[in-house]
Amino acid sequence: MDVIKFDKIAFMKTKIYQVNGYSFVDIKTKNLDVVFCDLGASIYSIEFCGDLMALTPQNEDDFFSCNIYHGKTIGRFPNRIKGNHIELDNKLYSLENNEGPNVLHGGKSGLSTKKFSYKINENDSSVEVVFTYLSKHLESGFPGNINIQVTYVIHDSSIEIIHEATSDMDTIFSLTNHAYYNVGSPNLDNLSLCINSSRYIHPNQIDLIPEDVRLVDDSLNFKNGKKIMNNINDDCLLATKANGYDHFYIFDSININEPAISLSSDKYVMNIFTDYEGTQIYSDNYEDEIKFKNVNRKVHRGIAIEPGYMTNKITMLRKNDKYKHKIMLKFERR
Repeated sequence: MDVIKFDKIAFMKTKIYQVNGYSFVDIKTKNLDVVFCDLGASIYSIEFCGDLMALTPQNEDDFFSCNIYHGKTIGRFPNRIKGNHIELDNKLYSLENNEGPNVLHGGKSGLSTKKFSYKINENDSSVEVVFTYLSKHLESGFPGNINIQVTYVIHDSSIEIIHEATSDMDTIFSLTNHAYYNVGSPNLDNLSLCINSSRYIHPNQIDLIPEDVRLVDDSLNFKNGKKIMNNINDDCLLATKANGYDHFYIFDSININEPAISLSSDKYVMNIFTDYEGTQIYSDNYEDEIKFKNVNRKVHRGIAIEPGYMTNKITMLRKNDKYKHKIMLKFERR
């Protein structure tokens, strides 16, 4: 990603406003209008050429009450941990279970619930919004004081997401972003997805705890691209608690200069570049009453694309080591 060159931004405007004690940062370029929030170092909305690229709450109150992790930074550990404890260096740590006996996305007081500090840096070709947070030892039960930084770099037609962290103890740690993308469409019906992956991590049918690595079958295969809804009602998807796609795909290769994932509508394409080793895909499978702009149903409204580490193993962050990964969202007209 470092070799990609960006031209100067022809137009740029930054606005900051407050709602219920939280800050919203609105960055406008010629093509993009992106709003971030310090709650969960989150992406609140993305517009490209005047159309919404991701699910966007009708108002900030809907955002605060949203229980589907909309646009939030997810951690200290994304996805699911079986049970409510981990063992590190022969010591047992009790975690906050928030999905039955298990832990989802860092527990009930994970990073998605935290207020981050932020600063804004501007130059000729980009705007940076840098969010920082100190997650203290035993917060949500996880060991180690971790300094976390989430940087969003906005160019004229793309957004870079840079995750960085260091810990003063060995711990488990990983980050991702949980935006739901719809690239200008009111639902998933006409969206096509392509993933550079021939393998996925099979989730347990009952509790969706990640288990073993398998080759994708016809229902799960997006290697050559296909409509997301083509197989959404296949037995293998409906037979599990997921009730649709909620699977981790392992990339066949990692090349940050080639798109690992593409999501397209009849009007737009979003290419995703990353140095993570795979991505969770979740197709918004359960009805709720959350109100989003320009959406015409209560289920399968957008698709969460969450690049990260393989979910069937515990990812360690060693004391004083540097955690750093990148994701880039690049938008184009078709």
